[in-house]
Amino acid sequence: MPNALAHSRSPYLLQHANNPVDWVTWSNEAFELAKAQKKLIIVSIGYSACHWCHVMEHESFENQDVADVMNTHFISIKVDREERPDVDHLYMESVQLMTGQGGWPLNVICLPDGRPIFGGTYFPQTKWIDTLSNIVRLWKDDPNACLQYGDQLVQAIQQHATLPPNAGESTFSKSDLENFFDQVLAKADRRLGGMQGAPKFPMPVILRTMLRYGWISGNEDALQWVHHSLQCMASGGIYDHIGGGFARYSTDAYWKVPHFEKMLYDNAQLIRLYAEAYRTEPNELYRKVVYETVEWLQRDLLHPAGASWSALDADTDGVEGKYYVWTPQELEEVLSNDAPIAQEFYGIGGIGEWEHGVSIPVIGSSIRPLAEKFDFSPEGMAEKLVEIRQKLQNHRKSRTQPGLDDKILLGWNALLVTGMAQASLAFSEANLLHLAERNYRFLMQQFKGDNGRWYRTWKSGVAQVSAFLEDMAHLLEASLELYQVTWNENYLEDAQNLWHYIHKNHFSADKNLFHFSPFWAESLVAEPLDLSDNVIPSANGVMAHNAFLLGRLVGKPEMMDLSQRMLANLDGKMNSYGAYASNWALMHTYRHYGFHELAVVGPQATQMKSELEDRFLPNVLVVGTPYPNDRVSIFSDRWIPEKTVFYLCEHGACQLPTTDLDEALQNIQTHND
Repeated sequence: MPNALAHSRSPYLLQHANNPVDWVTWSNEAFELAKAQKKLIIVSIGYSACHWCHVMEHESFENQDVADVMNTHFISIKVDREERPDVDHLYMESVQLMTGQGGWPLNVICLPDGRPIFGGTYFPQTKWIDTLSNIVRLWKDDPNACLQYGDQLVQAIQQHATLPPNAGESTFSKSDLENFFDQVLAKADRRLGGMQGAPKFPMPVILRTMLRYGWISGNEDALQWVHHSLQCMASGGIYDHIGGGFARYSTDAYWKVPHFEKMLYDNAQLIRLYAEAYRTEPNELYRKVVYETVEWLQRDLLHPAGASWSALDADTDGVEGKYYVWTPQELEEVLSNDAPIAQEFYGIGGIGEWEHGVSIPVIGSSIRPLAEKFDFSPEGMAEKLVEIRQKLQNHRKSRTQPGLDDKILLGWNALLVTGMAQASLAFSEANLLHLAERNYRFLMQQFKGDNGRWYRTWKSGVAQVSAFLEDMAHLLEASLELYQVTWNENYLEDAQNLWHYIHKNHFSADKNLFHFSPFWAESLVAEPLDLSDNVIPSANGVMAHNAFLLGRLVGKPEMMDLSQRMLANLDGKMNSYGAYASNWALMHTYRHYGFHELAVVGPQATQMKSELEDRFLPNVLVVGTPYPNDRVSIFSDRWIPEKTVFYLCEHGACQLPTTDLDEALQNIQTHND
């Protein structure tokens, strides 16, 4: 018989609906039941595309003996981390404090009120049963020890989330900033790209910060590492060379063997990263990656209304990566005489070989030597590879498809809007902007309830789960990005409305920071602050950027002041966070190297816009208007009849206006020098 998860809308929870474990969803009723029965709670957190979540389900949660132990002694709660990042943050931090490690599945034993007392990630079946039995024995023999440890752990979480509010200016100097970036580069993998060691995550936040810092400061070392990393990632098995898009991470240091789940949130950011990198170095590989990733999103993750679903599973038919791997024999069956070309190019049976005779496609050869070997011109070989890829893609569609997580998440889609908008600039591609705007309209129409509150997840016409700071920060960022790309003031109006909503429902004046959950949401036993960047940027870091930009656009010094107070709050954390403070370091880069506003005002503003888009200006807020406009502060009192004028300003101080675009841009370059 199905358990209580059968009534859920979460694809992940529905995967566990037929387990013999008496799973329940996260709710007040679950905790009241635990208190009434004086039982400990198991909080088990995962997501639908997670390979090791599937392994533990098969080994333990589908096993009746394991279920008997769990059902007899515990209240067992299943949580979709993608629906409830607040719960995931809390218990992930507790496990990291206990063990120094984290990951998914995340399994935590809690007191009846939710205070954690033990936790870990994947447990083999025997170890899981032994662990549960030992904790049950401790709870029976010495409950006070459990209660005391729960108190201590919650206090540690709260202490870790406490920052002394700083109402003054940041004391993080330019030399501190340079030292920060030197330390990041000291841990960089110069040979293989990314950070040292394994597993390897793409970490788009770190790479994008280093790209912008390198470009603004002229640090060639940072730029070279970023570009090398992007090329290594795009050549390895972490990138799906047949279908497009990136897997979540590589298990090895070579970007070769991924865990094969493909997530929206990192692909959205990687579209933005590769697009920005293209603007600094027009590498056709970057264009290829962006277009193929967008192609994959449209083919496999696009909801008919324009937003994107969340993820594709790592496993098919219970085998990790089965959908994505190849053998030389399969290539012969599909490609006939062209099989040797594909085998050489994708490393099938060679450098792409993985296990059990199968290979993960990687880039095993560049086009020119491949063309020489098989007697093609380089142009002819490029055309042949396009033909081969299409045939392999068509054949792959006949395989069992990876499972689809078909919920739509507000924050992840907002990241995609920003990525697509940035890509539309890099490649002057109207269709990419169309996709971004269509997605954005869906978010604005479907995720706000009649009660005026925003929601995080949407499926089959129903929005649910209160939106978190992560969602709202990225939606505000998307509206600002679309305004900068289109100069359409409707997006700026949206941004102001979103700012007021976020400030009202999340901002803590005592902390000079934003709470992750809205004030009216349920209280957890502790609420970690979202300050450090991970694969998804820190929500507070994004809000600091949002305040920084929006304050300049609408002439609100209080927003800019708040941004600087937030930055000052992190002074004491920058070095301990290291590369995971990248978003904050980018703010310091603007602070120490200069940040400009370039307002283009006049009847030819739209024509000037296309010329400006050809330049990568990461520390310049470029906006314009082709008509008199006093509604937007940055354009106020700047209209000169029959002239198109460039106004370059920094910290409210403006240089003399000019009608010469090259002169305006030269002033920016001179100032940076």
